[in-house]
Amino acid sequence: MGTSNRALHIRLSEESQDRGEGALAISITFTSLAAFSVAARLYTRGALVKKIGPDDWTCLVSLILSLVFMGLFIGGKRLTTSIEWKSALGGHRSEITPEAFKKQVILLWASIPIYNASLFCTKASISLQYHRIFPGSRIRIICYGALVFITLYGLWVVLASFLTCIPVKKFWDDTAEGSCMNRDALWLSTAIVHIITDVILLAMPMPILIRLNLPKRQRVALVLVFALGGFVCITSGLRVESLRQVARADDIVRDNASAASWSAIECNVAIICCSLPTLRPLVTRIFPSIFSNSTCDYGGDSKRNIPFVSRWFASQDSRGVIDQEHAMQSYERKSRDEEDGGDSGVNMGGSKVTESISQEAAPGNYIDRGRSIRPTN
Repeated sequence: MGTSNRALHIRLSEESQDRGEGALAISITFTSLAAFSVAARLYTRGALVKKIGPDDWTCLVSLILSLVFMGLFIGGKRLTTSIEWKSALGGHRSEITPEAFKKQVILLWASIPIYNASLFCTKASISLQYHRIFPGSRIRIICYGALVFITLYGLWVVLASFLTCIPVKKFWDDTAEGSCMNRDALWLSTAIVHIITDVILLAMPMPILIRLNLPKRQRVALVLVFALGGFVCITSGLRVESLRQVARADDIVRDNASAASWSAIECNVAIICCSLPTLRPLVTRIFPSIFSNSTCDYGGDSKRNIPFVSRWFASQDSRGVIDQEHAMQSYERKSRDEEDGGDSGVNMGGSKVTESISQEAAPGNYIDRGRSIRPTN
């Protein structure tokens, strides 16, 4: 009988260690990928585009918070002495000492607001990025609204995560006097809001992208790059069930391994998807054949064949500026064609045509120039 119990204990310990090692491997892998994507983003924006904006700094803050989340995930400051997750994260409460259990729950308490802060910073970075690359006033108003909501709701979620229990020590000490919010309701509602905001941010640029005056292949490629944010929605949905298990669990340390894994995936996939649309100049430099030059016809109806942005998202005044800008481009193209012997094709190149998406929106002095220069017959 004693041999059977010992064998069962060994098997449970091995399963616990496997859960802890698997969760840590997932966290390190996805955090490393996120760090690489942000490093590539900052290099692209700083060295190639030579303009790092608020969206880039916000994404960097999100990565730093993700790194902190990973540090809490693997046992915080005890990492230098002993890797506690081998015996605690994913383990049964009966297998670890009361002190180790308490520490793991404290780390869980600290990691929740850090995780949420990282996600909300990523969403803020995406909103700022949309505001930068899409010049239409309507979508910029939507971006401002999204940014205000993300900031205010994010602050509330972070504070609520820290103050889930009053006093806070009741989160890890059931014997302490006080009260706690319903974890299931709090975590589930937060997860649902994350999913809804992910879907909104995913859908926001699509009406613009599908109307871009680009060859179909490049337009589809851009849509697919921005649509990668759909993976964040998927991971958010998959995380919900594991989160509810933790909220209802009697053994919170054992069930936290799965939720922590999905949290690390969601947090870092969001950072990666946020950074990918900014990497076109870098990819073009490394693989120039991928974005080969293409012919884009800027002739025809100026109200339908407008580069960079759909007129629907522009204000009445902005539409006039865009139409003037487009007319100026058509006039300059016609002048060049006459000088070159009448070639009507405009070899803009993929990186030129989508400059406002991969680098910057059309600069203000360019629009001013469009106002002052008028095509003549």
